[in-house]
Amino acid sequence: GYCDRLKSDDLAPETLQGNEDILFGNLQELYTFHNDVFLKDLENCISTTELVALCFVQRRDTFFQLYSLYCQNIPRSERFRQTLVDTHLFLQDC
Repeated sequence: GYCDRLKSDDLAPETLQGNEDILFGNLQELYTFHNDVFLKDLENCISTTELVALCFVQRRDTFFQLYSLYCQNIPRSERFRQTLVDTHLFLQDC
């Protein structure tokens, strides 16, 4: 909800506007992967639970790539978040 609100809310603090990539990194890519790809893989295993592990193995490179980027961004995001003083009420409202 935070990211959508930042993009659509004209009342978002200026310091946040246009900085979604710093705050959230590749969270949208992660969501898209899980929603459009990995969930479908898991749904195809619904009748054979032993195949669930295979879903993870088959997608390990994608997991590694996406989560590596996400984790690498965490320090950058945290440093940016700590500089934000005028955003507490907006984020709390989100």
